[in-house]
Amino acid sequence: MNTSTDRKLILHIGAHKTGSSAIQDFLKRHQSDLKNEGWIFGIRPEQPANWGDLVEVRPVPGGADFRLRPGVFKTLLGRIDGGFRHVIVSSEDLFFLEKTDIDGVAREMQSRFSDITVITYVRRQDLMAQSHWAQGAKTIQSALVFADIDHPLPKISAHVRKYLDYAARLELWQAALPAAKMIVRVYDRELFPNRDVVADFIATTGLNLKSDDSNSDVNAAFGATTVRFIYMLRAAGVGQPQIRSMLRDRRLQVTEDKLLPTRAEAQAYVAEFAASNRRLGAMMGQDQPFSTDFSRYAETVSIAPVDPEYVRSSLLTLLVDAIKKLPPDA
Repeated sequence: MNTSTDRKLILHIGAHKTGSSAIQDFLKRHQSDLKNEGWIFGIRPEQPANWGDLVEVRPVPGGADFRLRPGVFKTLLGRIDGGFRHVIVSSEDLFFLEKTDIDGVAREMQSRFSDITVITYVRRQDLMAQSHWAQGAKTIQSALVFADIDHPLPKISAHVRKYLDYAARLELWQAALPAAKMIVRVYDRELFPNRDVVADFIATTGLNLKSDDSNSDVNAAFGATTVRFIYMLRAAGVGQPQIRSMLRDRRLQVTEDKLLPTRAEAQAYVAEFAASNRRLGAMMGQDQPFSTDFSRYAETVSIAPVDPEYVRSSLLTLLVDAIKKLPPDA
């Protein structure tokens, strides 16, 4: 194992829905440039840039539980110990680990690196909840906490509150890595150079790299009608593997429509996290971490049932496809 003397670590811990995939994709594509600067992006060789299996997401009543997988973590440490001096590790699930796992990660990293920077991006709670609501159509992980057929702002359950209490999560990381530099950035494209989270990550971490034009939204959300219909299918007992198959084979029309709460609903949602956000602001050296502008929302919204024509045509397509797969009569 390399000793910690003069070794640097950039630990990007997420959070979810804040451009992590774009950052990881960029770092993977620029491995040679990183090596020229003495860095390695600690990915699995020949694997996706995201250590998606580093953290196990366990379904629990009303939500999800995030636990470190010891075997995968050992593989990551082996990659870190592969002769590279400075290392970047990125995994958005790290943000949501419990104290015991955070302490374990911190202990291993502190034994290997003398200079540690922890960087995370966070979104205002109303925006994060809506983004996860849409993402829930793609991944069961988001749906475990944020799924709601009828509204893009899920009720603030114990799991939702725990998920969106950013200060509490980051306080665990601060306690485990007291000597680390903690960088908290608000995920807002209007605040980024060229509206690009990758450019912001480069500038904030001080990496000697240049963002390129290939950065894109690699995890774009579906429209509201598609999201709500998929939630209806799940509620009826359709499993995630089948939903993935339908999406992969384009047997579901993907819409681009939006569904937003009212302005008052969004403001009340964020107000639930006022104390947490004050602590978060203190970490960032400012009074208020998030914008107080809610003008993107209308004063009143009428949330109608899912478009019946969309439901009819989608179900007909799926039914015809299922019938075609039936074996013929003998």
